[in-house]
Amino acid sequence: MRSHFGWQDRLATLFWYLNDVPEGGQTVFPRAGSAVCPGFVSNCQGVRYAPPRACNVGLQVQPKKGSVILWYNHHPNGRGDHNALHGGCPPAEGLEKWSGNKWIYIKPRRAPPSQWMDDHPALRRFGWNENALQELARGKEVTDDPKGACTLSVTNGYSSAGSLKLAWIDPVTGRATHVAEVPGGEELQVQSWLGRHFVVTHGEEKSRPFACDRASSSFRVGADLVVSPVLPGAADPRHRQEV
Repeated sequence: MRSHFGWQDRLATLFWYLNDVPEGGQTVFPRAGSAVCPGFVSNCQGVRYAPPRACNVGLQVQPKKGSVILWYNHHPNGRGDHNALHGGCPPAEGLEKWSGNKWIYIKPRRAPPSQWMDDHPALRRFGWNENALQELARGKEVTDDPKGACTLSVTNGYSSAGSLKLAWIDPVTGRATHVAEVPGGEELQVQSWLGRHFVVTHGEEKSRPFACDRASSSFRVGADLVVSPVLPGAADPRHRQEV
């Protein structure tokens, strides 16, 4: 492959069941059938939010030896499909579940990272807003260099059972847009840009805004939705959720 465009991600998953599981062990898609929002909006009427460990909602597939399921993680236009969120439920006590999977990627795994192109036509098609990066982050002007990516990690220490909703704040409108859910006691990682501000919510409660201000920014949400930075090198269990 001499040149390529766009991101590298998992396009589809092929999943085999190697034994029968009469009780429990189902593969669950808790958001199956949920509304698909127009454009690139992820929060609209009809969207059902549920963590991947929710075994009582959505589509459930019971393991049967020799059966195979296939699902796509992206829409035809390249947008990620949030309804492909999935998880595995534990088998009933005394039972085992054996399975195998094959991940199909958009590009060869060994392909080098694609290079940024300032004049790529997809930037306008997908609504790239260069001025949106001119916000302030903790008193520092944000660079408008589109290569200024940031990995944001948020750990839910607020609740071991309930999920938190993570949203980013549009610097132009000030509107909070839902990004993902952070399961209780776990960590979520998302890719963003330096200077982007976020909030977490639980019901009607909302945290103070916090910013992705370095290449790798980690935060922990504690009691009363107080968000505290996690210093580099600090012990912190990591679990990455992929959609």
